[in-house]
Amino acid sequence: IPDVHTEFIDLYFIDPTKYDKPAKYCRTSACQALLREINNAKQSIDFAIYGISRQPEIFNALIEAKKRGIKVRGVTDADKYNKNIYSDTEFLSNNLGKDVLKTDFLTTKRLETLKDQYLTDKRAKGNFKGNPEYAKYIIEGREVSVKTVSEAPLPIQEGIMHNKYFIFDKKTVCTGSTNISSSGTGGYNSNVVACVKSNDIASLYLQDFNQMHDLELFSKWKTSNFNNRKVKLNDDTAMLVYFCPQDNPLYEGLKPIIESAKKYIYIMAFYFTDSSMTQYLINARERGVDVELILDANGAANSYSKHHILRQAGIKVKVENFGGKMHMKSMVIDDEIFVLGSMNFTKTARTKNNENINIIWNKKGAESFKKYFVHLWDKLPDESLYGEIKPESPKSINSCSDGLDNDHDGYFDMKDYDCR
Repeated sequence: IPDVHTEFIDLYFIDPTKYDKPAKYCRTSACQALLREINNAKQSIDFAIYGISRQPEIFNALIEAKKRGIKVRGVTDADKYNKNIYSDTEFLSNNLGKDVLKTDFLTTKRLETLKDQYLTDKRAKGNFKGNPEYAKYIIEGREVSVKTVSEAPLPIQEGIMHNKYFIFDKKTVCTGSTNISSSGTGGYNSNVVACVKSNDIASLYLQDFNQMHDLELFSKWKTSNFNNRKVKLNDDTAMLVYFCPQDNPLYEGLKPIIESAKKYIYIMAFYFTDSSMTQYLINARERGVDVELILDANGAANSYSKHHILRQAGIKVKVENFGGKMHMKSMVIDDEIFVLGSMNFTKTARTKNNENINIIWNKKGAESFKKYFVHLWDKLPDESLYGEIKPESPKSINSCSDGLDNDHDGYFDMKDYDCR
């Protein structure tokens, strides 16, 4: 049962306060919706996902769909060693057949030089720090300069295949922030899935998918060839679809809706590092719009995170303590508009990665997003408005007993120093 049902769009929210650890079975309504669509597919299933791990029901459903004659095609991500971070992805490839499941540019002949850049770049050896970022913000007419630089070695990459979408029978698209994993569809992180029944929307997604799967074009090699990216589904619902990096979702899509906000802008974000978007939110706050943001603890620990400057400008930012991630890439505006997809609010996501982002005009959906945001906001302590909560620590609920390396330092639970 969806959390929100409309004529064309069903929304499924995954509540991070509901679970104390990930699950290897389909316990969320979002996972069950995907499973239902896979099992009910009549002709084709096309998917672009980051990978798949510890979700046997989804895994087996895709295999069974192929066995019963459904045309199953997919693209996933791969790292510099042509591996996927999600352990079951390579087995899915073997089961579906390598002619069916393709990976990103690392296995693409016309982009072999990028593979070489991965293997030979000094940053992959851990002896090169990120480039400094210089940004200037205008707060109440005063210029504030900020310099940030990553303290961690960063590998060169042309972009990752970070989408999380399925296209069923060329007429239904399920998309959002949810990875096919025990903490994603299995339920632990904060996420959303939207299933949209529209031939026009499916057509837009198929154009993006076919570039990656059929033409083997990824990242900056992709082209934007959409004649009409805004689709009016009915009098109550319209949808604007962007794909990265070939489109321009920030300046053409997000900037106008932020500037149109009159009452509030509520944001739920895994990463928030985009300087331009930061200034747009500061401007909105200064014209009287209530701007609030829930940020993931890992995202807040990122050197380039903009929550400090947002707080300096008077914008309320809470850093989550859920244990699971605040993995959404969403915003809701004025009970009118909501945003969802795979694109984090970072310059890298919109200019390098293979991503999708959807801006949707629908009051019922927007009201449900606001309700979900307020629910999570109220669950977070006032302390989260000011301090930094470590993603794996006693203050991050369940993070010291969930079996995950929440801060990606190589240790988990009581083996992690911050838990001890």
